[in-house]
Amino acid sequence: MAGRSLLLLAVLAAVALLQHMTAGAAVDGVIVVRGNKLYNAKTGERFFIKGLTYEYAVSDDYYDKYSKAVIKENLAGLKYNTLRLYNINPGSSYKKFMNDMAELGVYVMVSASPDNDAYYGKYRYSTITKKLSCSGKVSSGDGAKTVDQTETCYPALLLEYGKKIIQNFAQYDNTLGVVVANEIMQADLTAASCVKAYVADLKNWMTVNGKKIRLLPLAYAAADSSNDEVSNADDYHVIKVQGLLCGDKMTNGMMSESIDIYLINEYRWCPDSTFAEAYQRYIDMAQGIPIVVAFGEYGCKTSSATPRDWGMVPYMYQEPSKTKEFTAVWSGGLAYSYGEAKLAKDSLFPMFTGGSTDFLSTPSSKSSTDYTNLKAMFAKYSGYTDDAGWTDSTKCNWKPTVETKTQSTNKLATKYGWIVSSCSASNLKITSTDSWTCSSREGVVCTDNGDTCDVALKGTVGTTQEDICGTYEVTSGGGTCESTSDCGGNGQCKESNGTMSCSCLSCYTGTDCSVKDISTCATLSSSDTAPQTIFVGIGVFLGVMAVVFIALGVAAAKKKAGKCLTCFVLRRNGQVGAAGEGRRQYPNERGFPVVEALDLL
Repeated sequence: MAGRSLLLLAVLAAVALLQHMTAGAAVDGVIVVRGNKLYNAKTGERFFIKGLTYEYAVSDDYYDKYSKAVIKENLAGLKYNTLRLYNINPGSSYKKFMNDMAELGVYVMVSASPDNDAYYGKYRYSTITKKLSCSGKVSSGDGAKTVDQTETCYPALLLEYGKKIIQNFAQYDNTLGVVVANEIMQADLTAASCVKAYVADLKNWMTVNGKKIRLLPLAYAAADSSNDEVSNADDYHVIKVQGLLCGDKMTNGMMSESIDIYLINEYRWCPDSTFAEAYQRYIDMAQGIPIVVAFGEYGCKTSSATPRDWGMVPYMYQEPSKTKEFTAVWSGGLAYSYGEAKLAKDSLFPMFTGGSTDFLSTPSSKSSTDYTNLKAMFAKYSGYTDDAGWTDSTKCNWKPTVETKTQSTNKLATKYGWIVSSCSASNLKITSTDSWTCSSREGVVCTDNGDTCDVALKGTVGTTQEDICGTYEVTSGGGTCESTSDCGGNGQCKESNGTMSCSCLSCYTGTDCSVKDISTCATLSSSDTAPQTIFVGIGVFLGVMAVVFIALGVAAAKKKAGKCLTCFVLRRNGQVGAAGEGRRQYPNERGFPVVEALDLL
């Protein structure tokens, strides 16, 4: 009996040890942006993106059937911490997938831009179209703002889609961030203002709801491209970053209304490339950048006969002294791609083959030499230790010092800076029609029923910004502006301490005053001008009432003289007297004049 008890205790101890080991590998803490680096909010350790892209659907409807076993078996032993997903339906649950990834210690980057596929339901037509600008027709008829969704790169319904993506994934601590758009500015800046406005709307919404949700990092994934006007891809990246950050400011280590992460889909480092050939230009271009920069995709391949050796990996994860300062600026990247979903059958990029090109079907499962080589590289190189310099009380107002300075060879950033004060600056334009300004879609009608694109958070969703910081105050106004039109139509652009910023009207909040907040409508302002505002309002009201009473007195006098001042429809015993008949009143049974109902025509 004693032997059995000892055996049972040994088994229980082994199980406990296994559980402890599993928990130790699991996700422990949300990832936050602080300046140009990512950190684990709980441990303070710098976070490097290290993983790959995964193109198949992983919502609960598809995960168990297709991807669960594939990921568990095919990626077993891979030393990775991030997956990037491209296909997200906000109406579906991702609980099974996200929980499994959390147990594996894997964070997830999700897309917030649908494409024209039935999988996205009503959002399939709410895409950011590259060839359309922001200037869809905006109407304010009947008191409701509407935007023609067929004529703009920022359909109003897209904002609802993005909010629901955030609402869905903010509940998981292993959500790394949201990619708001992918390669939209590949050829030109036609849709640039839509990307910028979409980011601002999402960030304002999260900021206002910081007591219920955390501020998920927002990223843009850029193609590594040039065009006829800008032949140098590095210069084009600088222009895109400057445009995406223009007119904004960094507060407590985060941009107020702009992207937090600039991703580049990189295909310069091909097999047998060198750092000097492929990556030296990247480090020269990005030094001094104030936000996080990383690779949204990487893994050039030019021939099926030559497997990828992933020679760039050592430069992504070692100490700056061993990477020619690359890791002082860059925060890792994602190898492209896991499988064949949405790719041509003869594509060179899948690391696993033998599956379907339909992202809703069977994933690829036959591994390649490319994957074997990547697995070996990931095992050999991991992110170096670089702890944040915050304390519990400074966690949310600390940011790291930018260790590198903008290079003189980067003429655009040297001359204009990374954060350009005016989004109308000529240096942000490639052609005369380019623009970085677009109106907010907050409060805009986006359904046939006349509903707006608001997504209400009834309770807390996962780890909140208040949980991370210990305290949190909702921001009302303060966003930079050039004119009142930059304040969401619900505020004023005023000068304060030498800078122009938004000051919100009652009932509106957010840095650009675009988010409606009913709770503030019934709250008396504590500002110095509140009494003045109240008495001015009362004075206006009394003035209007005086005019009304005077008008009524004049009308009564003229009626007494038998003159018809205005035409009324008079109702008597349910009958309507025709206008212009001269009937102004009717006697009741006692002979007194009575008007039962009075409608002004």
